[in-house]
Amino acid sequence: MSTAAKLASIASSSSDQKAKTEEYKALLAQLVSGKDVDGLAVFVDHISSEATALVISRIVLQDYAVSLKQLEPEQQVKVAQIAIEKIQPRVVAFEDQISIIREDLSKVFEDNEQWVEAAKILIGIPLDSGQRVLTADYKVGINVHIAQLFLEDLDYYESEKYLLKAGGQLSEVKDKMLVVKHKASMARIYEYKRRFFDAGTRYYDLSFLLTVEEESRMALESAIICALLAPAGPQRSRQLALLNKDERAPSMPLYPMLQKMFNDRIIRQEEVKTFAESLVGRPGANDSSTLEQAIREHNLLAASKVYLNISFDELGVLLSVKASDAEKLASNMISENRLNGHIDQLQRLIHFNESDSLQLWDSRIESTCSAVNNIVDRISFIHPQFVDQASRMHM
Repeated sequence: MSTAAKLASIASSSSDQKAKTEEYKALLAQLVSGKDVDGLAVFVDHISSEATALVISRIVLQDYAVSLKQLEPEQQVKVAQIAIEKIQPRVVAFEDQISIIREDLSKVFEDNEQWVEAAKILIGIPLDSGQRVLTADYKVGINVHIAQLFLEDLDYYESEKYLLKAGGQLSEVKDKMLVVKHKASMARIYEYKRRFFDAGTRYYDLSFLLTVEEESRMALESAIICALLAPAGPQRSRQLALLNKDERAPSMPLYPMLQKMFNDRIIRQEEVKTFAESLVGRPGANDSSTLEQAIREHNLLAASKVYLNISFDELGVLLSVKASDAEKLASNMISENRLNGHIDQLQRLIHFNESDSLQLWDSRIESTCSAVNNIVDRISFIHPQFVDQASRMHM
């Protein structure tokens, strides 16, 4: 007897719903054990139709969804795709069942490194229908997983879309590993989009959240790289200061570069080459123009700490660019409030108001020395015997 005939026999029998449900389950077990792909296709068409009582359909389809994992991967893909097609018109009635089928099918595609196919299958899972109560962990988990699959395919824009969806409920998530995955994925996207400050902030957070030491070190290294590549200015300076005082930083390979940038020292060309080697394989960061821009901006900022003013030609030599490009770079940084200064077009000079910091440094040293002298004077006044003893010792 064919599968269709057996199904018709069960449907037309006078048995009650419980008995019919058991008969459907028994037939399903036979089809799965025999890996009867065609029979399973006929079965799901019958059981998901409106002709079958909904109370029976839901119970049997639940077993059907779970049992598909017993098939060979190729068979599971074929049967699952047919099941999705048949169930989709009544998906509101079978949300739990369709979700199981989609999750398992996505896993098969993922195992075969078919990242986009796996993501598209998960996208079809109903998360906002209101027909069932779903936890924030489940919703965020699905969206983060979709994002990670798109990241594997290097589709950063689609990935970000689903991470932003997940971000709305991230504060309600109980599974901290989901938070880690979300931060890690966002960090990769920000780095790819050259939003290095945002990427560095998330990598630095990850360096504390990750429990495996090697993973934590990799996150810290990424945070340092992004800070070094971030646009020069007050925001980057604060990030460099945070990283520089981290007790883990001295053990990192890029610590010497971090120190030089934190201390506003000029970066030389041979140091740039060493830094460039650490950027290999990093989308967004592994770009010579990105590195060159970061170094030029830093060196310009470093020069502003030393010079009162500098000509366009001298700045061009310092930055290894044409004078006109040096002027343009300075102009952009000044207009973006990342460099404190102004440009004299007639004299072809850049004046650095940041040089006031040198005067401030001098005044701070002077005030410190004055404070020390005041303390000595007070000690001498309150304890003159110490002064007498010191005088005799010098004699």
